[in-house]
Amino acid sequence: MKKYFQTFCKSLGNYACYFFCIINIAEEYRKKTFSYDELFDIIEKSFSQGYVRFNFDDYNDINNFYVNEPCKILYMITGKSWKVKKVYDTPKEKFYVECWSAVEGVCHFARTYVGYSSLQHSNSVENGKIISYRVFTCDTPQNR
Repeated sequence: MKKYFQTFCKSLGNYACYFFCIINIAEEYRKKTFSYDELFDIIEKSFSQGYVRFNFDDYNDINNFYVNEPCKILYMITGKSWKVKKVYDTPKEKFYVECWSAVEGVCHFARTYVGYSSLQHSNSVENGKIISYRVFTCDTPQNR
């Protein structure tokens, strides 16, 4: 990845937004913003463990950054076990990701309720609506 860094950055594609929302949850949970070195370490480990899909033979693969194991990513970062569920009503839980859509079949994941989106301008957020949520709960309370 480091050798072809610019090409890698162009490969983030359609699925990276969910991955970065998961990272944002980990930062909020740990009360710590990751440095770029830490972030790239998390990305590389997520690829090597198979938690996130990345095709190193095709940086333009539209499925790059598809999240296979969201809870394992959070466990890797926080050391705590997590559960995730998809719901359609506004969650009462603290950690969730919104799925926004303005065009059927196209969505953007964000956490606008905490001021987080991986895109500067998302048509799905600016002109769409929330169609579902991914709600994350930690099996171990934060104060333990």
